[in-house]
Amino acid sequence: MAHRPNILKLATKISLESLTYTEYKLLEPIVDDDMCTIMMHMRLEANRTAEEIALRAKKDLAFTQQQLDKLKIAGVIRSRMVDGRLCWYYPIWVPGIMEGVLSNREQCDKYPVLGECFERYTRERVSMLAPFMDVGMNLMRVIPVQSAIENNSRKASYDEVHKLIEDAWAVSVGPCSCRRARRLMGEGCGHLEEDMCMYLNDNAKNYSETGAHRLISKEEAYEILRRWCTS
Repeated sequence: MAHRPNILKLATKISLESLTYTEYKLLEPIVDDDMCTIMMHMRLEANRTAEEIALRAKKDLAFTQQQLDKLKIAGVIRSRMVDGRLCWYYPIWVPGIMEGVLSNREQCDKYPVLGECFERYTRERVSMLAPFMDVGMNLMRVIPVQSAIENNSRKASYDEVHKLIEDAWAVSVGPCSCRRARRLMGEGCGHLEEDMCMYLNDNAKNYSETGAHRLISKEEAYEILRRWCTS
């Protein structure tokens, strides 16, 4: 199949802004030409309203909003409230876009290549940096990315994660991207896939709105943590 130049351009744009290599195959099956046209006028972690994006793209607001909604459901972009305005942005590939894409079960089952993209990216990215990292270090984490938890090889205590949840204004739980990717590759080991990854605050709200996650109470979050600690 011939490459789609517009999707390759979009993937390259994301990678240049993220200072990493390009992942074309992840976007090709799930981003149509209209979605691509709108996303080209967004920027990494830059908060832009639908009106601002429509102006940049020279498209009407209704068309722009439709594409933004499609991109959000696909997990490629996210939304958040900033100073009372609903803004749209996209994060880096990992952790970020790929976890969002893997959170949509329907599209993953339709396009198993999405799981392969996630596995390959995380493996190849780490392999390039591995010679420069201390023994036991890794780039992937199994807890929310927060500055409160130092980036090293130790385990975070229950109390530390408890504080993150206690300080959060929204908590959600959804599928494990890593386990879903392995299942899509035919390498599932029977481990639970659903209700395994927690998101906080804007990300929790974002993924609950797409249906990929469900909002939970702090009490349920603590119960899930206790279950993880004893499993």
